Amino acid sequence: MPITNDKAINLCKQGGALLVLDFPKGGKFGIDMQSWTTGDKFAGLKMIPPGVHVIHYAASEASSQTVGGLCSCFLDLKPASVHVRRWCAQTETLEMLQEDEEERYARGVRSFSFDEQLGPYPLNKYEMWVQLSRYISPAVADRLNPISKCIRASTADAAAPAHVNDGQGNAGAIYYTKLDLKAIPQGLSPENITKLAMDKSSVLAAVVKKLGSYELLLGELQYAFLLFLVGQSYESFEQWKTLLLLLSSCEEALGDEQFMGSAGAASDEGLFIDFIRVLKFQLQQVPQDLFDSELAPASGNHFLVHCLRGLFELLEDPSLPSPLVQEGRKLRAQVEGRFGLSFDEWDDEDGPVVVTESSC
Repeated sequence: MPITNDKAINLCKQGGALLVLDFPKGGKFGIDMQSWTTGDKFAGLKMIPPGVHVIHYAASEASSQTVGGLCSCFLDLKPASVHVRRWCAQTETLEMLQEDEEERYARGVRSFSFDEQLGPYPLNKYEMWVQLSRYISPAVADRLNPISKCIRASTADAAAPAHVNDGQGNAGAIYYTKLDLKAIPQGLSPENITKLAMDKSSVLAAVVKKLGSYELLLGELQYAFLLFLVGQSYESFEQWKTLLLLLSSCEEALGDEQFMGSAGAASDEGLFIDFIRVLKFQLQQVPQDLFDSELAPASGNHFLVHCLRGLFELLEDPSLPSPLVQEGRKLRAQVEGRFGLSFDEWDDEDGPVVVTESSC
């Protein structure tokens, strides 16, 4: 989307700025869905639309002391606000300044002293970011952010022992909602144990009650996905996976009035319509070879295939509201078209048939 003069002037007045001091040349620096390799003059970004954004960065291999690698953090920018951070070579993180020093630099930004060193926010990807972060309010980010505010990239082999904050003082642990989808409460009858294994509606109800609203749950889903996608956080991938498994296994909850939208909420159409729309936007961003990635080499065994199949089967219930069924059909068409999967037939491994040109 081209930036008109009026738009540029409005963003200069209402958009925020992030001044980054001493960031190394040749490093990687990004905001939301865009990243760059930094040059000599790089000192941050300007014309950033107000709201929650994710910053992700890493030193170049030449300047890195192999301390941290890629780091991500969420930032809430108010209209016309200026945030100032300084690169610390020892920790390879962006650190806050003392309040009086930050204000001096902020005045310099507002007087355009750093204007030539600040790159404009990539507006051509802003609408995409709005959809991917719609439920990540400042309150959601504050609840989930680790004490250090910095989320390090991690792999399955090098992941933290637990992907949720354990309350034991790990400053880098994310405060994800702790979920054990295999847990069986004491005192359940064999019949209810079987029901719980098939339908996680009671688990969902307990989580939503604890959080206060389903919008906060969707915010956590988006937070985890973005840290997996741009932050390369394996812990966040695991939380995203767990939340998808939960939300796609709730037969009774699909028609439960308590999961309809509330007055003043981001949407009044209900948890599952909103969830399906969130998932649609997320699956537009993942690689097309996702089902053949090292996260799950066999597409029939991929957790996402399991989630989608279960969700699509539940949405075949003729008693469900038509708008919910229609959203499910749109998601299915997108998945089948983008990833070449067919959910009409199932192979011996109980997975979807992978459609290729040779099989047509």
